[in-house]
Amino acid sequence: MKTEFDGIPYCDLPIVYIKATKNNTLVTVMDKKNHVITYTSCRLEGFKHARKKTTIAGQTTGVAAGQRLVRRGVRTVRVQVKGLGPGRMTCVKGLTVAGVKVVTVVNLVVVMTIRILLDSEDEINEPIIKGELRERLTIFLGIFTMTFFFGCWCCFCCGCLVCK
Repeated sequence: MKTEFDGIPYCDLPIVYIKATKNNTLVTVMDKKNHVITYTSCRLEGFKHARKKTTIAGQTTGVAAGQRLVRRGVRTVRVQVKGLGPGRMTCVKGLTVAGVKVVTVVNLVVVMTIRILLDSEDEINEPIIKGELRERLTIFLGIFTMTFFFGCWCCFCCGCLVCK
């Protein structure tokens, strides 16, 4: 039995691809046959230069993409987020603010590898991780161990009383 959301099987739901780079947030929506339904970015929404990398620009991009989806009759979507930019989760928030129901949020971030420095052929030193990078890596490993989120995105529950 296939799970259905608003009468649409899960595998047939449109997918929202969010690519959050350090300088921009790109949103592409595709249907089940990989045809582009809509595309937008922070630059297309009117943000220039350093303002493209803000969280507000990411949320505005999400709201704009959500409004375009609602106009086309799309109410329920899956989301795949790629990148560690500042607009990653605010873009998902913008989609929900626009009235689009987000079923799942899938994280596609590639885990960074740390190069081990060799002093000699037999001896391996500990990897050198400096302050800010160590904090980012700890947060990265702590937050993104859970890949699939069902229900509400803000507290990662399945419909708690606070969010209803």
